[in-house]
Amino acid sequence: MMDVETEPPVKAKGTRGKYLNKLKLSELVKRTKRHPTEDRKSKHHACPSAEDNRPPAGEEVLSLEEKLKQGLLEEACKELLCREEQLFGGSCQQDEEQVDRLHRDNELLLLRLWTAVHDSFSPPSAGGGGGGGGGADRLEALRRAVRVVQRQEEHDTLWGDRCRGGGAEEEEAPAWRPHGCLNTHDTLLRSTVESRLKTAAEDVSLASDVLSSPLKREVCQVGRRLKEDLLTVVRDIRLCYPEDMDVVNLYAGLYHQVFSSRLTQRVHSAALEPDDCGYLLVWVNHIYPEDILGHAELCAHIDTHALGTLLPADDHTLLEEQYLTYKQDQVNSWVSTALKQEVEHWQSGRSPEMIDVYCFSPLAVLVLEAVNSSVTEARCVLREQSHTHRITAQLHCFLMSYKSRLEEFVKEKHPNCPNVMKANLVCVKQFRDYVEQTAVCLPEEVKTSCLAALSELEDCCYGYFTCPIHLELKVWYRQLWTQGWMQDGEKVVDGLLSLLHEHLSHLSDIKPTCMEVLVSRLHSAVSVEYVRRMMKRKLRMKSRQEQETAARLMLDDAHNLDLYFTDQGSRETGVSAVLSRLAEVIRLQDPGSIQLEVATLARDYPDLSARHVSALLSVKSTLSSADLRSIKLSVEEVRPSLSSTNHSLPFFSKVTVKGTGK
Repeated sequence: MMDVETEPPVKAKGTRGKYLNKLKLSELVKRTKRHPTEDRKSKHHACPSAEDNRPPAGEEVLSLEEKLKQGLLEEACKELLCREEQLFGGSCQQDEEQVDRLHRDNELLLLRLWTAVHDSFSPPSAGGGGGGGGGADRLEALRRAVRVVQRQEEHDTLWGDRCRGGGAEEEEAPAWRPHGCLNTHDTLLRSTVESRLKTAAEDVSLASDVLSSPLKREVCQVGRRLKEDLLTVVRDIRLCYPEDMDVVNLYAGLYHQVFSSRLTQRVHSAALEPDDCGYLLVWVNHIYPEDILGHAELCAHIDTHALGTLLPADDHTLLEEQYLTYKQDQVNSWVSTALKQEVEHWQSGRSPEMIDVYCFSPLAVLVLEAVNSSVTEARCVLREQSHTHRITAQLHCFLMSYKSRLEEFVKEKHPNCPNVMKANLVCVKQFRDYVEQTAVCLPEEVKTSCLAALSELEDCCYGYFTCPIHLELKVWYRQLWTQGWMQDGEKVVDGLLSLLHEHLSHLSDIKPTCMEVLVSRLHSAVSVEYVRRMMKRKLRMKSRQEQETAARLMLDDAHNLDLYFTDQGSRETGVSAVLSRLAEVIRLQDPGSIQLEVATLARDYPDLSARHVSALLSVKSTLSSADLRSIKLSVEEVRPSLSSTNHSLPFFSKVTVKGTGK
């Protein structure tokens, strides 16, 4: 049985100061065992002003001890209040022996009273689940005890008024007044809560084999007991109290404070293991506020806002910082190890594994699984989801390391390099898909930096295959926009495409999705080189016929290039439109029409610079200097307003031209 202390009396005069000792429940238990009947040797004095308290004729008269034994706490309280009024409410001289006996009888009542309150909860069952299950007798005893507490509080107030002279003259209160039953009640509840949670923490029978550490088992057991007890309060105990006592929130506040105190001690007791740190945060951020306080039966009665957070802000921040630092280091270690093992595989000379006849590397799968699993876990642990950005930020650092190691490997010219690069094409594609489509948790700045790193990785991987092709295509590039091309343009483009097809046929073991990207890059690069050759100013057409012939050849070339690359899977469908638009500028003869067409081209392609316009118009030797200045000026005048809302993909920025653009 727990010790419970009552508030000392407000005032005590004369010899009755000896009743100022604090009342302890454990002492009352001893007294009850020591003298169950010895204080009843003499008969009770009759209460001359308490005729109403006498039972009807013929009804058995119960002694105080019998009333207490049968749980008739209200009747016992009524009897004691009657005797108290007899001894202290009149002007007659008080009998010291009767006062002593009344005091001891009051202690017996309080013992029964606090026992009923203390036994609010039935012994914890192994199954749990709330509801208490202590039976109707237990709850009825509690209900009566609560009514006695209320009545004693009323008499404390009454005696306070009397002692302040509220009547005709100031009266002297009994030494045990005020009882302070409500304060004692609340103190007992706190002791009960502390005891129940302490018992739950130490009860090995409640331990779960699934949980890997003592701290996890303790927190789980205490949290489970807390939930079961609050459900018992809502389902049973609440019905024994008047609404104005708000016993549900009283219990909720006590359980919250004790649970919070235990967790805070754990945070500061010693360095927490990373798993324990995460488990504590799961309880603080999710299980306690969502599964316990958010329980359908509890949330309707508990003022969760008044409870506040389970951990102080500083301790919560410290705990989350420890967890995030650990997860960052863990993810960095995982991805670094994966990259190290992958590089060792490259350098061993072995070819990558084949899946469905295509080269494959597990690097992206391993890295993204490490990042995703950590982010998923962190979302279940942390209160603020934005804090997971610190974990995903490790992805950018990894991509930069990945690019650096891949570039070093290419320079070393290992025999297995072609197959390794084919496998890495798949990896890079997987990373890009993740960043663009899956990684919703990436902050914008991290996403931008990752995409920039991926673009460099793609240049490295795809460039390994496309750069040698472009070197061999130069023999055909040099013939574009020359007199030979004007005479037999179809032969030039056919030769270019024939050589290109020969190279692509050796890359059939590249995964189709990656092959589409490679072909699209070639499509764009060949078109850019085509326009660059046109703007080199080596072919100047002085007649309308020459310009129309060149425009027709250019349209045919654009059609043939588009037909071939589209058939190969290219997604760069817009580049042929650029060639067609340029061919139209070359075909037109009227300066006004040319000016309108160039201005429209500048609107649709904001990266068309003044230098590009000069190089384009230099092909048409039929334009006068005044016409050239007028066209260029009109383009520059409309460029700011035309390009402000244009989001077309860049094309002309890839075309390098010489000259001042004036």
